[in-house]
Parts: sequence; C-alpha cells; structure tokens
Amino acid sequence: VCLHFVVSSGIAKLFIGGPDWFGPGPLRSILRTYATYDFISGGPGSPRVSQVVQDSKFLCVFLGKATLLYEILVVPLALFLPPWARLAVGLGGMVGLHLGIYLLQSGLIGFFFIPNVATYVLGFGANLRVGEAEWWLAVATVGLPMGYVVLARRLLPENWPLTPFALFGWSGRQWDALFETLVTGKTRLVLSSGLLNGPQGLRIVSRSMRDGGRADGFNEEVVYCCWDVCLGDTTVHNDMLDALDFETLGTAFWDSAAFVQKVTMWLSTNRRVIELKAGRPLLCAHFIRMGEDGRVDQILA
Repeated sequence: VCLHFVVSSGIAKLFIGGPDWFGPGPLRSILRTYATYDFISGGPGSPRVSQVVQDSKFLCVFLGKATLLYEILVVPLALFLPPWARLAVGLGGMVGLHLGIYLLQSGLIGFFFIPNVATYVLGFGANLRVGEAEWWLAVATVGLPMGYVVLARRLLPENWPLTPFALFGWSGRQWDALFETLVTGKTRLVLSSGLLNGPQGLRIVSRSMRDGGRADGFNEEVVYCCWDVCLGDTTVHNDMLDALDFETLGTAFWDSAAFVQKVTMWLSTNRRVIELKAGRPLLCAHFIRMGEDGRVDQILA
C-alpha cells in the first residue's frame, strides 16, 4: 500500500502535468505560491532557502526530476530489494522528501508527515522476499491500479479505498492559471446547496489550510470556495479535470459558463460534497467576483 501511494503520486504528476515536470515550472510555481504564506498559514520552514531554490533553474529542475523519478522509478524497483534495503530506500527517501517539503514549501505539511513514519516503517520494512506469495500480492497492489491509469488514460477514481493520490500534480502553467482564477485573484468558484435567491452578497467560506479552515457560520447562509473541497493542490477528480480547459484558463477566452455547467452536473449527479452543519449536499456551482469583505460581489457565471 505504501508503494502504491508513492507510485500513484508520481503517475498523477505525469498524467496531469505531463512533461513539464521535467522542467523548472511546476516546482517553482508551487514554491512561489507557498512562499507568500507565513509558517502558521502553511508557508516554508526556511523562506530564505526556499527563495534560493526558486531563483535557481538548475535546482528547480534537479529537485523536480529527483522527486518524480523517486516516485515512478526508485520506489517500484525497491520491490526487488531485500527488506532492509527496501526500508532504507523507502523510509530514507520519504523522510528526505518531507524534510525538503518542510524547508522549501510548507512547514506544516512537513510536520504533519511525522505520524506517518510508523506507517512507512511497517510498509517498506515488511519481510517480503522476491517470488513469495506476499511479494506477488504487493506487485499486484502496485501494478493493477497503474495499469488501469495507463490503459484507461484516466486517474483512479476518488472512491475509498481507491485514490489517485494526486499530490501537487499540476504543471507550472496549470498551477498559476488555477490559482490566479480560483484562489489568489478576485474570482472564485463557489458551491452552494441550491439557493433560491442566488449567492449574491453571501459570505465565502474556505476550507483551505492556508486560510485556517474558517468556520461555516451556523446562523447564516454561506457559499463554499471549491478549492481544497472538490479541486485543489492535492485534490483531483476525473470529472473536474475533464471540465478544465487549460488552453484558455486564465485568459479572456476561457468559457467560465461551460465550466460552471460541468461542475454543477458533477455535483448534482454524484452528491459527493456535503455541508456538514446541515447534512445537505452542495449541488450548484457559481463563478463569482469576490468583494473586499470576502462576500460574493458579482455573479459571473
């Protein structure tokens, strides 16, 4: 299972971001975004070191390639190593990777990794020998899901216990366009349970770590920012991915109405996103302009 999660993350990078992951764009865009946050909001443990890496094309390319190759090549090959070597490669690599995340990207993400060390010790340290029945089970656990992705040309569905585990899979251009359009600019995609009078003037609630996961507000009607709910840094559903037109996203030619229609159809068909305070599904999407007070100022689509 540990192998499956790590390999899935690498495959998702290739599937979503594509060959851009062999260039400086993805890592540089991710680090630049997180560098705008302080430590408590999810910023880097060492802003100075993060800035050095951002400014270096060589380091961005090297670290991006190293991460990708570790996930899609080194970890699968660890299956053929003796248990002690597999543990060294798996646990050592993951500790090193998350130490880098702590320093360069997000101290909180790196810190949250600590409880997972025991899981990686158990998984990578399993006493499996090449050719044994348990070893073949591990091969199948890794190989079958990856075979599905390659043959179907779609990510694994986000249906427990399956997950695409798409951790930061966006290319640099995709990341920048998504954040400018949905996260850091004045526009947002918001979700509602189906409002009779529309979302105009309602407060926008974010569930993002960087925003502190602000409370819903039990005594008022609100709408929810889609980021980190049905789309995000590490959240990708196939239907949401299909709805995004990256050729035009972030430009004047982007068809926001078509995007909203596809997201609304996904919400109403799957009923996957639930408002906990009322126990009702969020069924409608709206592309809006946000006012300075954090409320819906204008409905764009």
